[in-house]
Amino acid sequence: MPEKVKIGVYTCYCGGNISHTVQCEQVAKVMEGQPDVVISRTNMSLCSDAGQSQIEQDIRELGVNRVVIGACAPSLHEQTFRNAVIRAGLNPYLYHHIGLREQDSWVHASDGEGATSKAVRLMASGLAKARLLQPLEPIHLEAEKQALVIGGGVAGLRAALEIARQGLRVVLVEKSPFVGGRMAQLESVFPTGEQARELLCDLVKQVSTHPSIALYTQAEVTGLTGYVGNYGVRILQHARGVSEENAEAWMAACQQEVTDEFNYGLTQRKVIYRPFEGCYPSTPAVDWENYQGEPISLNGGQPVILKDAPQTFEVSVGAIVVATGFDPYEPRHGEYGYGELKEVITLPQLIRHLALMKPGETLQWNGQPVRDLALIHCVGSREIEGLDEPHEDGQVNNYCSRVCCTASLHMTEELRQKFPALNIYDLYQDIRTYGRGHEEYYRGAMEKGVRFLRYNGEERPQVIAAQAGDTHPALIQVKDSLTYNEELEIPVDLVVLAVGMQPRQIDDLVRMLKVSRGTDRFLLEAHPKLRPVE
Repeated sequence: MPEKVKIGVYTCYCGGNISHTVQCEQVAKVMEGQPDVVISRTNMSLCSDAGQSQIEQDIRELGVNRVVIGACAPSLHEQTFRNAVIRAGLNPYLYHHIGLREQDSWVHASDGEGATSKAVRLMASGLAKARLLQPLEPIHLEAEKQALVIGGGVAGLRAALEIARQGLRVVLVEKSPFVGGRMAQLESVFPTGEQARELLCDLVKQVSTHPSIALYTQAEVTGLTGYVGNYGVRILQHARGVSEENAEAWMAACQQEVTDEFNYGLTQRKVIYRPFEGCYPSTPAVDWENYQGEPISLNGGQPVILKDAPQTFEVSVGAIVVATGFDPYEPRHGEYGYGELKEVITLPQLIRHLALMKPGETLQWNGQPVRDLALIHCVGSREIEGLDEPHEDGQVNNYCSRVCCTASLHMTEELRQKFPALNIYDLYQDIRTYGRGHEEYYRGAMEKGVRFLRYNGEERPQVIAAQAGDTHPALIQVKDSLTYNEELEIPVDLVVLAVGMQPRQIDDLVRMLKVSRGTDRFLLEAHPKLRPVE
């Protein structure tokens, strides 16, 4: 004979979050008269020890065999109440949770009567479901003891290494021919000032020699099946095109050159290339996107046309880490004179320019000495809808990139150390030095004579070409709010745009992995405060 259903109904005040809008006692009274209900209670905080003890007591003493709770979101305390019914000897799946806070009181805060009526209906629906609940047992499935990390920048490398140190196998996939990402393009890191390349090479060595990490470059994820704990991942890997044995000969024989993206267009490179000395892997790679089928004769032999021979393979993983990085903002043609004046460059370009200089060399641009330099903040960040032209996706970058201010101030410190006689102007909207110790860059820059000028985001500086006979090639016009909007003209030899970060174009990957994006179009990470209690 089927067990007689005995339902215990519990309506939580949630410390006032629910009871300030919903008449909880009225809801409990209505539930008390429903079929199969043996007890209906209210409680100020059901998730408290006292609240849980009351539920456990009713199960033991009143024979309650179905539990319905109206409280906050299930993501917060569903497991709490399941543990309570388990302690009382009841199957945890004979309990049903109603989100009265998020689904009712918070969204109907101005309509207490309507919220109370809705609460009654929500609880009644919970009763209907509770009558049909059956005891269940969790199914235990074996999970793959292997993780996939997508992206071979410093974040992906570190993630792969830490996972491997936990005793799991790791498949690390990098789309480009070489690992290191943006960190490989830096000279030093803040706030420690350590050499970026040294830190990166040490990390790469640990990853590349770890027995539990399989690294695939020129590879990308093209398919995904399965579920959490048991994913099937299809990976496409392109050929490097040349062998390590004749690496130098291949590069010497190649004649086709393209713009070097590693140096942000400041130099040229061959389509068979290494981006920098000491890169990993050390074997050169063919740039298949730009290679035009040029026949290449190796050591005077028969000319050959290189061909890509991509291979597809599948791996099984239990978890996936997405570390696809970012792209620096590329200013539009004419934005602050970019693309129109040779004296206007980006901060990443200046970083690479300094890296290419020889020790003791004076700072020059276009063959001319740089005596006066200006940095302009927030280029491509904190854009204003209606004032700035939307990007390809129809949106403006209204977010703060959070690193540009500190990166700019870090650069002023480096410039001050290398070129003490250089005059530096820093044009900013607000100084936002996120991170411990980063404010010291700001103080240090002021103490070392960097001239700060503050502009309004709706009245931005203008960069124009100087007139014939002027002592400097460029002129900045700006209203400085620090001097009561005084209109200033600053002659400079070089203008550096502190560009923000933009999300990578990974639409296919986002759809495949079903990951969320924020309003800024970057991948949405777990909430730092809510995730621990979900």
